[in-house]
Amino acid sequence: MTKLEQLRDIAKRLEEVSGPDTEIDKDIASAFGLDWDYSADWGPRYGESPVAFPYTKSIDAALGLVDRTLPGVRLQLEHDGGRWHFTVWNDPNDDTWTISASAPAGYLAILRAWVAAMIDRLEDGE
Repeated sequence: MTKLEQLRDIAKRLEEVSGPDTEIDKDIASAFGLDWDYSADWGPRYGESPVAFPYTKSIDAALGLVDRTLPGVRLQLEHDGGRWHFTVWNDPNDDTWTISASAPAGYLAILRAWVAAMIDRLEDGE
């Protein structure tokens, strides 16, 4: 399966979930060649930090993924009391390439917009 196919599959699954999903976390790590430390499934023990983070459980982990895979983009996360909204701008000084998503959880809004941006970049050959 190509990276683009993996991301399309992840995008579909992110639209269907409403909460944490360890299988999606593992597939995100796999798509980017990141090691998966199974301690991430249950959290750090004995002062250790997991190698791969549970992206579908944490705003910080999801934002870290965006930062590593889409460096230099402008980000905006908002909460309107009922839903979270996340927007990615390709160029901090140009609003021509924007991708937004919303979800009931902040980390899902981030991941939905992130995967859409990654797919867009791969389709454009970046």
